[in-house]
Amino acid sequence: MFARIRSVVIVGAGLALLTSPLVAQTWSPEQQAVMAVVEMTWVENDAGWVTNLTHPEMLGWSNNNPMPRNQATTQRWSDHGLESSTGLMHSLAPVGITIRGETAVVHYYASVSAEDSDGKRETTTTRCTDTLTKEGEAWLYLGWFCFDEPSEGN
Repeated sequence: MFARIRSVVIVGAGLALLTSPLVAQTWSPEQQAVMAVVEMTWVENDAGWVTNLTHPEMLGWSNNNPMPRNQATTQRWSDHGLESSTGLMHSLAPVGITIRGETAVVHYYASVSAEDSDGKRETTTTRCTDTLTKEGEAWLYLGWFCFDEPSEGN
């Protein structure tokens, strides 16, 4: 009986490893440079990333926005967010980074803890796909789409 349970556990663990993205991946220097830009956009309480790290023609969309936002609108909403909440911490977990020429696509999870103006704390987990373009030596955001992970019970 124990041999059968052990076999089921081993097969289950093997399937989980084969079907799950590997968190401890090795990224090339160029992939690391792209991910460093992604990381800079998540720095708590800093709206300067919009003008510093996005292409003027960028469009970003998340599931809580009715439509994609351009650079100017993203800047206004980012400034507003700083007035109504405080970022406490975040962590990012890349699951895929591909680069072709001057274009990079990054898939990752983001967990963010924030506190609103009433002192209520909330942690959210989001899946994101970001597209960056290389301008000279700098990687800039051209677009992204993020959506919240479903909460338990949904």
